[in-house]
Amino acid sequence: MTKRNLIVLISAASLLTLSLFAGAQTARLLKGRPTAIGVVDVEKVFNTLAEKMQIEADLNTRQENLKKERDSREKELRDLKKDLEVLNASNPAFKTKQEELEKKVFDLQAWAQWQTNMLSRENRLQITGLYNKITSAAGKVAKDSGYDVVLFKEPAADFGNVTPEQLSMALRSRKVLWTAEDLDLTEQVVQAMNNDYKNVVKPK
Repeated sequence: MTKRNLIVLISAASLLTLSLFAGAQTARLLKGRPTAIGVVDVEKVFNTLAEKMQIEADLNTRQENLKKERDSREKELRDLKKDLEVLNASNPAFKTKQEELEKKVFDLQAWAQWQTNMLSRENRLQITGLYNKITSAAGKVAKDSGYDVVLFKEPAADFGNVTPEQLSMALRSRKVLWTAEDLDLTEQVVQAMNNDYKNVVKPK
């Protein structure tokens, strides 16, 4: 092999080595793939879900039943007061009736507070559970549709009744300024969740 051929061979080998090194470096730099991002209007999902509507209907029914129960107890208190008014304070029955009235007043107050706390706690748990279902459904829809990240999309902004200070805070808090319509997964999430709920709820 001539000296000239040897130099050419060494140069070619060097170029190949540099090319392989550059390729490896580029592969490392390009290791992160492009990310597909979708958005979901969580407030719109909440307001459209069949399950949330049922939760609200059940809550209204319970509140109506509690009001009837409270009205009944308050009527009982009014009747006791009327009985007390016709009794002489020196009558032994007066003290008995008064103690009964005081106990029932206390019972009513405690019962009403307990019912309010219980309803509030149960409603909070239901809404939290519903939110967890939304995030799960959003993840499934995104995965099935080829999206990697789902962002919280606020509803259309309405700044008509806010002070300048509130406006500044509201503008800073918005997470998504704009998105293409085909990246909005809201309707798909609603449809998926309503279908799942329909399958769970047995027809009466």
